[in-house]
Amino acid sequence: MEADSVAIKQLPAELIEQEHEPKKKLYLNGIYEYDYPYDTKDMNENQYIAFNKKGDSVRGWYFGTSDEFDEAREGYLPGYFVSKIEDLTIKGDSIFFHIVTGYDDCYSTRFPVGYIDTTKINEAYDKWFATGNDQMIGFSAKVDGLKLYLTMYGESRTYKKTRNYFHPGIDNYDSTKCRTEPLLSIHQNLEILNEKMVLDFLSTFSMICEANVEFSEWSNELLFKILSSEPELTLEVLSKNLNKLDTASIYEELESPLHDLIPIDSITSKIEPLNIDEELKKSVLSRLENLK
Repeated sequence: MEADSVAIKQLPAELIEQEHEPKKKLYLNGIYEYDYPYDTKDMNENQYIAFNKKGDSVRGWYFGTSDEFDEAREGYLPGYFVSKIEDLTIKGDSIFFHIVTGYDDCYSTRFPVGYIDTTKINEAYDKWFATGNDQMIGFSAKVDGLKLYLTMYGESRTYKKTRNYFHPGIDNYDSTKCRTEPLLSIHQNLEILNEKMVLDFLSTFSMICEANVEFSEWSNELLFKILSSEPELTLEVLSKNLNKLDTASIYEELESPLHDLIPIDSITSKIEPLNIDEELKKSVLSRLENLK
């Protein structure tokens, strides 16, 4: 397929702000989802636009399907891709951007919304069957509250905001995270903990839980309790499962205790003599030392 040249920097006259209109400042952060109207029981073709804001900088990614550029799909399933949003322009309540994608960028099954590293995706997902040249696709959209009204190829779609955050590199819809059942198990069995209980508990931590106040407060409290009651068991489980756990989230919790009654000195004194992985011990102790 020949690549189409899409002019995206030339803003339509009707969308240019008039001087007398008050300027609107858009807060682009989070995930907007388009609910594909023809999904089947076994096929989800929803699409996502994700923004990650840090300071004054906004990065974005488009999670879509091959239907964005494959003009006549008949008799075969779509491919799935993620593409970085380029040349994001904000004008009043409107945004403009483009992506570059194509057949070679697609995979045969959907991967988690949040995976943006093609190396990581290639390790776990098969490439789509088709090949061809990449092309540039231009988009314009109006943002109104919790909805984004997007126009592409003259077609309009409504994307609803489903997350107020977006964390690149992890599954932003992982249902195994932020669960309270493992927390309850820890709470009820604090004196008789075992490896499975601790692993189940640590597995619930994720950056995506930051908006869940009940989970965040309870999990933070319990994390320090198990470090106090079973420091060796806790750190051994953490050490064995570093590649499976969201360690960044766990470390962040260690840096941010929710109350001042946590016995930091006592926990530190119990960890220091342990015969465990030195790098892990150093990482944990350095975070606890900063709390003193």
